[in-house]
Amino acid sequence: MRRPNFFNAWSAGVWPIPIFIRLKEGASPLDLEKRFAAFTAQHFGKEIEAAKANGWTRSEVPFRFGLQNIKDVYLDAGVYQGKGLTETLILSGFALLVLIMACVNFTNLSIGTAAFRAKEIGVRKIVGAERRQLFSQFLSDSLMTVAAAASAGILAAALFLPTFNRLMDKDYHPADLFSVPGGLSLAALLAAAGFLAGGYPALVMAGFRPVEILRGRLKAGPKKIFTNALVVFQFTISVILIISTIVIQRQMKTLLTKDLGYRRDGLIAVSTQENRVEPALQLLSLFKNLAAGNPEITGITACGAPFGLSPAPRQDTPDIDFHWDVVDPAFMRTIGADVVRGEDFRRDGSLDRSSVLVNESFVKAFGGGVPLGLTVGQVVEKSRPGYDIPDNVKPLVIRGVVKDFQFAPLEFGIFPAAFYTNPVSAYSRILIRVSTHSLRSTLDFIERKWKEIRPEKPIRYYLQDEALKQLLYNEIRWNQVVSFCSILTILMACMGIFGLTQITLSARTRDVGIRKILGAGSFRVAFEIYRDVFRILAAANILAWPAAFFILGSALNAFPYRISLGWGDFLAGGALTAGIAGISIFVLVAKAAKAQPVAALKQN
Repeated sequence: MRRPNFFNAWSAGVWPIPIFIRLKEGASPLDLEKRFAAFTAQHFGKEIEAAKANGWTRSEVPFRFGLQNIKDVYLDAGVYQGKGLTETLILSGFALLVLIMACVNFTNLSIGTAAFRAKEIGVRKIVGAERRQLFSQFLSDSLMTVAAAASAGILAAALFLPTFNRLMDKDYHPADLFSVPGGLSLAALLAAAGFLAGGYPALVMAGFRPVEILRGRLKAGPKKIFTNALVVFQFTISVILIISTIVIQRQMKTLLTKDLGYRRDGLIAVSTQENRVEPALQLLSLFKNLAAGNPEITGITACGAPFGLSPAPRQDTPDIDFHWDVVDPAFMRTIGADVVRGEDFRRDGSLDRSSVLVNESFVKAFGGGVPLGLTVGQVVEKSRPGYDIPDNVKPLVIRGVVKDFQFAPLEFGIFPAAFYTNPVSAYSRILIRVSTHSLRSTLDFIERKWKEIRPEKPIRYYLQDEALKQLLYNEIRWNQVVSFCSILTILMACMGIFGLTQITLSARTRDVGIRKILGAGSFRVAFEIYRDVFRILAAANILAWPAAFFILGSALNAFPYRISLGWGDFLAGGALTAGIAGISIFVLVAKAAKAQPVAALKQN
C-alpha cells in the first residue's frame, strides 16, 4: 500500500488524514512524543531535504507530530473546527451580569421596603430581639425568595430551552437541567446569590435603632451612596449592551449587503466530487454540452477551491497572504468579475495554460505598477526575494489584472491572488450562472442532467448567495444572543429604576401629599424625582461610553469590512435608557398620586 505523502498535503495547506492512536495501559504520552522527531527524520527526511533544495529557508521542520487527548479536541480553538472556550466564556459572562443585576435589584428593593418594616423591627428590638437574630431572619427570607426565584427560573429555562438550542446549535433536553453536577453547581450559585443579594439589606435592617424608628427619624432614601452606586452600575451595563446591540446590527447589515465585486445572485455551485484532473475536466465538458440548449443557463465555469467559501490566507510570510487557484477560462466572465488591465482568458482557451490573471491586491503587494508580460516569479522575486510560491505558478505570464473581488470568506478580506487555467489539480466546483426568475425549474433541470452523467453519485450543490449568508451564521447568531441579553438587561434596568423610585416615594410620601394639597400636579412631582434619577443616568453614560467604545472598537477590528463608530450610536443608547427610566418613573408616580393626601399626611 502506498503511504500518503504528508509533505505535499502540508504544502497545499491541508492535512487530509486524521491519525488516532490508542496507547497501551500505563504508556506515557510524553515518552511517545519524544520519539516523534526521529520518526519524522526517518520517514520524511527525503521530502524535507527536497524542500530545502527547492528554496525552503526556514529553520524549523515543515511539519511535526504531537499528541492531544481526544477529550481536549472539541474545546481547542487551534484544531480545525474546534470550538474553543470563547462561546462558553461569553455566555457565562452574560449569565453572570444578569445574575449580578438581579442581585442589585433585590438589594435595592429590599432597602426600599425596609421603611415599611421599620416599626416592626423597632418593637421587636424593644422586647429583646438581638441584632444577630434579626439578621438571620432577614437573610433567611432572602434565601427563601432566591429559592422561589430559582424554581421559576428553572421552569423558564425549560420553556426557553428550544430557543437556546436554536441559537447555540445545541441539543439539550430539560432533563439535563437536573443532572448531578448541574444541580450541585446551581445550589452553590443560589446560596452565593442569596448571601450577596440579601446580606447587605439584612445587615441594614438589623442595624435600625429603635429610638429613631419610633420617633420617625429613620431615613432610607435614595441619596445613600451605596444604593446609588448599585443603580449606576446597573445602568452602565445596560447602556453598554444597548449600544453594542445597535452597532452589531449595523455591522451585520454591512456584511450582508457588502458588494463582493462579482454577481453572487443566480450562481449555483455543484460539487464535482472528483479529485483527479481528467474526470473533472470531462464532467465540466459534459455539463457545458447538456446545458447549451437551456436558455435559463447563461454561463458555466469551474474552479479548484470552493469559491468564496473556504480558502484561507496562506501565510508564507508574516505580512503578506497569497492565494492561487486553477479556474476554467470562462471563470471571470461567468461570475461577473471585471478585468481592469490587460485581457481576460480567451474563450477558446488557446495559450491560456501559460497565462495567469492576478488581482489588484497582488499588484499593490508586489511592487505596484502593471506587471503585464512578466512572470509571477519575476514580479515576486523583484519585490520580495525569497517569498515562497508554488513552482507551477512561478513561470506563468501575467495576462491581465482583475478588479479585487471577494474570493475568500469575508472574515479574511481580499489579499493577493493568482488565477490560472493550467489544470494541474482537479476542479472541485462547477459554477452555473442561471436566471433567478425560474430558479426552481433550472435546479430541477440540473438535477436531471446530473443523474444522466453521474447516476452512481448523489448531486451536491448550493446557491452561492445562501452559502455566503451561512458563513455569517455565527455572527448573526451572536447578534441575536446579544439582542436577547440587551432586552433582559433593559428589563432589569426598569426594575432597578422601580426600586429606586419606590425608595424615593416611600421617603417622600408626606412631601407628595403636601404638594398635592397645595395644588402640585403629578407631572411636577415626577419631574423632580426624574431629575434626581437623571444624575444617575448621566453618571452611567459617562462610564458606559468609553467602555463601549473600547469593547466595540476591539470587536470590530476582527472584521476586515467594518463600520465606524459614530456619536449617533452612543446618543441612541443613552436616549433609550433615559426614555425607559422616564416611563417607569411616571407610571409609578401616577399611581402614587392617586392616593388620598390625607392618608399620606398621617404616615410618620
